[in-house]
Amino acid sequence: MGQPICENRSAFFIRPPEVLQAVAVLDPCDNCGRKTPIYRLAAVILDGRIARICPLCASTEKERIGVPFAPRPDQGAIQPSTARDVW
Repeated sequence: MGQPICENRSAFFIRPPEVLQAVAVLDPCDNCGRKTPIYRLAAVILDGRIARICPLCASTEKERIGVPFAPRPDQGAIQPSTARDVW
């Protein structure tokens, strides 16, 4: 439990156990250099190279972020035809 601080019979106090604190690992953003917890960094294609950027840069640099597999402009999901003439 804890270590006794005073062993007087009238006052027996116990020190609480130490509480472990979790500390986030910080890495700099590849765009602005701001130190950000690694779980908040996003891996994106920025100006043709892979970069880890912070949420602020991800929201402000949308034009510079490349999307390698863009959705089709005509239809999002093309379904196979179920017409009888195809059978």
